[in-house]
Amino acid sequence: MARGAELGAKFALRRIFPGHQVERELTSAPGLDLGAAGLPQRWKRRQQHRKQNQCQHHFHYSAHYIASYNGRVKALAILIALASFLAVIPAFAASPAEEFRTGAGVVKITPIQHGSLTIEAGGQVIQVDPAVSGFGATAPDFGAVPKADVVLITDIHEDHLDPANLAKVRKAGTTVIIPGAASGDVRGGVVMKNGETRKIGAWTIEAVPMYNLKRGPAPGELYHDKGRGNGYVVTYGGLRIYLAGDTEGIPEMRALKNIDVAFVPMILPYTMPPAEAADAVKAFHPKVVYPYHYGKSDLKVFENGLRGAGIDVRIRNWY
Repeated sequence: MARGAELGAKFALRRIFPGHQVERELTSAPGLDLGAAGLPQRWKRRQQHRKQNQCQHHFHYSAHYIASYNGRVKALAILIALASFLAVIPAFAASPAEEFRTGAGVVKITPIQHGSLTIEAGGQVIQVDPAVSGFGATAPDFGAVPKADVVLITDIHEDHLDPANLAKVRKAGTTVIIPGAASGDVRGGVVMKNGETRKIGAWTIEAVPMYNLKRGPAPGELYHDKGRGNGYVVTYGGLRIYLAGDTEGIPEMRALKNIDVAFVPMILPYTMPPAEAADAVKAFHPKVVYPYHYGKSDLKVFENGLRGAGIDVRIRNWY
């Protein structure tokens, strides 16, 4: 009975006190005599084993926590490095630059947004229509683009001519080529009329017509009258680049010759739909064509319209 009472007391105290307190509570419990030997050896061994397990558990938990913490630190470091990398990517580029080899060196063309792009060659920079579109495009930072040696303005509409952003790309000595209709909005602009050609450094710049044939805000009116704006053909090292501006598939476009790279608009109601644009492009047959100034137009229609024509259609993100 004494042995049973002893074990019963130990069991009860184990339920009440934590394991590391049991020995103290048992040896000091009033009216309980465990004899000179104190706690049985089996009980002491059990307590030692429990302490070892607790130590191992804490060690494994700590190791897991440290590994988890280190993992979070590494992940944070990767995110910081990625953010730093993204910070140095040009904020102005909607799509990566594309290169074209010529006898005078490489020509690099970088889409910016809507109708805006950068052309670089021979250490010189041309900025085309540095302006912000209202067609849901993300506004580019024109303060981050390379300063221009030449700026080409195609039209007076605000998605082509923005005096504030034009000022951001200018530097001392920048030549700003404009149609006559923009002369009141651009300080120091050089007016070119349709049909005129100008040589600037290694560049040859031709002003070509851009206008509407039938689309306008009201019957008898056109969004772009003939002669108001300029398209441009820019030549460097024999590479001929056509910048159509706001236009429909006019006869002057269809009559172009030896165009290597073309940028053609397709947006209603101001220019033309993709099917008409594809038909016009077939007529002058550039080697490469980029749809630009397209807003929410269905570019698949344009692409399908040129399927099998032997023209490299390059669809890029301009928004």
